[in-house]
Amino acid sequence: FVGFTASPGVINEAAKTIAVTLPTGTNVTTLIAAFTTTGTVAKVGAAVQTSTATINNFTAPVLYTVTAADGSTATYTVTVTVNTPSPLRNVTRGLKYDGQYSMDEESN
Repeated sequence: FVGFTASPGVINEAAKTIAVTLPTGTNVTTLIAAFTTTGTVAKVGAAVQTSTATINNFTAPVLYTVTAADGSTATYTVTVTVNTPSPLRNVTRGLKYDGQYSMDEESN
């Protein structure tokens, strides 16, 4: 997806699925896919998709239909998952150092 080059999709060609995991807090309602295809056209529903340009809502899996030069089609299900925050993200708030580290029981 545009802006997320460190989050490539995992393609399962046999199952025709593509899974992408994006960072915590990502708004999946206006994502722009960056893709290559050997097909002549890729569509979501009736909407032609242009790599790095077309916006789609990925709150649910999105079906991309790719049409080959011979007119045959293949449909890929693209699923986006957003990482959940780690429960340890605020652990350093409660740490104090008095010659050794200990948890400050008043901090949550």
